[in-house]
Amino acid sequence: MNYSTFKTLDPVCRLSSEAVSSDLKAVNDFFPRFRAIKSAFDRQANCAVSMGRTIKEINLSTMANGADIAKSMMDAIDGDMKNVADERQSSADLSENIESARKSLEAIEIFTQQCAGTKQRQVLRYLQRRHDRFLA
Repeated sequence: MNYSTFKTLDPVCRLSSEAVSSDLKAVNDFFPRFRAIKSAFDRQANCAVSMGRTIKEINLSTMANGADIAKSMMDAIDGDMKNVADERQSSADLSENIESARKSLEAIEIFTQQCAGTKQRQVLRYLQRRHDRFLA
């Protein structure tokens, strides 16, 4: 469910607080694992960049076919690295979406317990402000 797209109080009030709590727990459990994987990916990408710089700087002229060996190694690293920038951007976008979902869930969790009764107007105003901030 895409909680951050709720624009009115009605869909919030139809949610069970147990389902929202469960989803919030799942997001909170997932996010640290996602960050760890992203960090490992970044470390490996940075290592490959460093290796590429080192290979460009080494002198293999005393070896038979040294220039060809260095070029082959650089071509392999360049091939591995060609999608890294796109993957990093996708990862950053996913991280932002996860954080947005977590914030929405935290607000919704509070309000699923307050939907009944006279507090509906306050809940609606708060959700609208939160929603407007997410879109800004």
